[in-house]
Amino acid sequence: MTLKADIELKLRRFFRKYWKIIVIAIVIVIIIIGIDRLIKLSMDNEKPETTYTPNISVLDSTSSVPKKVHKSVEDFIDEYVNYCNNREYESAYAMLSKDCQDDYFGSLSDFKSYVNNKFYEPRKYAIQSYSIFNKKYVYVIKLFDDILSTGLTGTQYKFQEEKMVAYYDENKKLVFNVGNFIEKNSIESVQENQYIKVDVKYQIIKYEFEQYNIKLTNKSNYKVIIQNSEAEDSEVVINLGQEERPNNDTDYIILEPGESTTIAPVFQKFWDDGDTTKEIKFTSVRIIDENENLVDKFSMTMGI
Repeated sequence: MTLKADIELKLRRFFRKYWKIIVIAIVIVIIIIGIDRLIKLSMDNEKPETTYTPNISVLDSTSSVPKKVHKSVEDFIDEYVNYCNNREYESAYAMLSKDCQDDYFGSLSDFKSYVNNKFYEPRKYAIQSYSIFNKKYVYVIKLFDDILSTGLTGTQYKFQEEKMVAYYDENKKLVFNVGNFIEKNSIESVQENQYIKVDVKYQIIKYEFEQYNIKLTNKSNYKVIIQNSEAEDSEVVINLGQEERPNNDTDYIILEPGESTTIAPVFQKFWDDGDTTKEIKFTSVRIIDENENLVDKFSMTMGI
């Protein structure tokens, strides 16, 4: 028997013995190929849709930033990001509103720390109008790594996000705030009794919360407890009319006889939610003598 005939004979015997297994394997391969093609076809037909329109408010799609303002915002952000990327601190700082410089950052040194944290390497950005409220235009800016310069292809990029605000000042000049800062409002609400004097000096509003600067003075010879961190409920709250919001900081607030201190309680509140803070309440002020006995207990309400 020739070699060719021998090979053909062995192949016939192999196929006769294993033909069912071979057929099943072929069918499985065909099914796998078919499923793979269906998946690819489905992915092609379901391409993601985008509604990216930077001048249309995310919170209200019927509101849009005027083209003139939006163009100014785009130009500002582009120039501002370039200054920050190049560590041109003074130039970037000069672009901010006076309120943002003085009331949020306080100094160029603080602004440098902010920039170094946000722009630790050159960043790219994307912007989107987020909210329009009280003649202020709030934008979300998303800062992300420069993939081309960092070589992060094929990996998930990280980003930082914050709100920027554009508005016209009293001189009708378009000015800008960064770092989620909205505004600072002077309050000067003062109240006192024989034990304590409370002076609410001003309010700092960021997009997602309010912070107050409050000077407390113990006028008595007793210890005054304003907030106990172990209390079940917050003892410093803001009143919005329909609800109260607790102080985010639950540390002790205690004044020894004759002591003065300044506190800065923070309350969760979205700036554009339509609610107005009506008052700050100290719900349970305790007066304690040297033997730790309760002398008096009362609440105090400060108008805003």
